[in-house]
Amino acid sequence: MDESATGNSARDLLEVIWEAFEDRAWDHLVTLYHPDALLTTMASGEEPLSPSASVAQFKRATEDPFYHVTVSAIIPIDPNACLALGRIRFRHPQGGLTDSERYWLYIFKDRLLWRGSVHRTRQGAMAAYKAFADVPSYRFHAN
Repeated sequence: MDESATGNSARDLLEVIWEAFEDRAWDHLVTLYHPDALLTTMASGEEPLSPSASVAQFKRATEDPFYHVTVSAIIPIDPNACLALGRIRFRHPQGGLTDSERYWLYIFKDRLLWRGSVHRTRQGAMAAYKAFADVPSYRFHAN
């Protein structure tokens, strides 16, 4: 995707992020994150990570050929937020394999990923979105 053709919507911004992830363009991916971004990943659990720590986890995870993430739908929430519905396949650290559906919540600020989290259900993702939306600092306009 040509970034110059990218619009301001959360969906457009997420498409650029997913392309960088799929291309394993780690140096580019980290530039798409807001400097104050906090992101949770499957590996981090509830622990929010910085942009560089998140990308480092993605790099480690994708070294395993079993690891795979697909997105089947992007669901707009507001001009700055969207959900991605997809599947993730990974190995458990204590052994075993998982292939399951997940919802990823993405919130953008200044056209950069500002908050991100992963959830088992759409209801869980929307509860997280509502928690962010109730915080006064979330109320900003897309640039």
